[in-house]
Amino acid sequence: MTFQDELQEGMTVSLWAGDLATADEVTGYLGQPFEREFGFLLDRDDLPWISFQPSQAPFTSRRNPQLEKVPVRELLDAIPWATEWAAEAEKSCIAAGIPTARVVLAFPHLRFRREQPQTPQPSLTHVGCFAWPGGQADWDERKAAEIILPPLPRLRRTCFGEGELYSWSGRVFLDAWKGFATREQIAGEGAGSRFSARPDGNLVLEVESPNIRLREFRPSAAQIRSFEEIVTRQRTLRDTILEAIHSEYEAWRRSWAEDELFPIDRMPPVDSLNGLMDLIRPGTLHLQCHEEAGYVKWGIEFACRWDEEHGLGVSLHRDRVLAVGEADCAFS
Repeated sequence: MTFQDELQEGMTVSLWAGDLATADEVTGYLGQPFEREFGFLLDRDDLPWISFQPSQAPFTSRRNPQLEKVPVRELLDAIPWATEWAAEAEKSCIAAGIPTARVVLAFPHLRFRREQPQTPQPSLTHVGCFAWPGGQADWDERKAAEIILPPLPRLRRTCFGEGELYSWSGRVFLDAWKGFATREQIAGEGAGSRFSARPDGNLVLEVESPNIRLREFRPSAAQIRSFEEIVTRQRTLRDTILEAIHSEYEAWRRSWAEDELFPIDRMPPVDSLNGLMDLIRPGTLHLQCHEEAGYVKWGIEFACRWDEEHGLGVSLHRDRVLAVGEADCAFS
């Protein structure tokens, strides 16, 4: 399935419109249901602008209001940055048989292509893509928050800590890291998630800056060199990591069984690396910043069946395992 950022196109707006009954239904739809219907994975940090008009009828829930069906132009005009393209979008909605609607979704800087796989009768209709010349400054700001430095994947700056701290992350596909437990196997039957899991072998890449208070950052030569080695030797390094986890697993299992910390069926006996792979799922590859002999420490963070809260992590320098423990072990 395609990722949302693979559909990026500056100064272009992709618009969906239709009828969803309540505010909660909109939120629930804008996750796995939308992803299945339109064939791309949403970026939870870059969700679309949502425009709807809550019902003002007596006794309507304020927490989850019913949505009024109104002329689609009213919903378009409620989007602050729609001035340039609202008239054209209204015409396209009317041509598509949607003169009125309960909800409009507007994705800035995205071109949805009709050849993308989609279900025959989706809950919302993709109305079209519209030029947004006034989005140039916003697009420039987005591009300024990215690092393009092969062989690293594209990295994007993310703000946290009330906008005063910054991290840099991207996405990397490593074929050797396919074949692990699914998210559903980790969480158990009945556990739900708003967004779809990343496709097998896709990991988040977090690249550590030496100063998280600085907006600008360039990965070091040691970080790039370490990343190249991780990619080139991915199968050998995967097995090294699995062996390190396996060497600790039985002791953890005995300890937790004695303390009754976890249901023992969440930690079955494991006699092979393949058996271990059925209990864990790789999530994030961390490249730290402090150099040692031309390379940096790095680690893999996993979800695991036996401890969903704290997870699992392994820290290395090149192919030498430094520590195995909870998830924060991978980046501390």
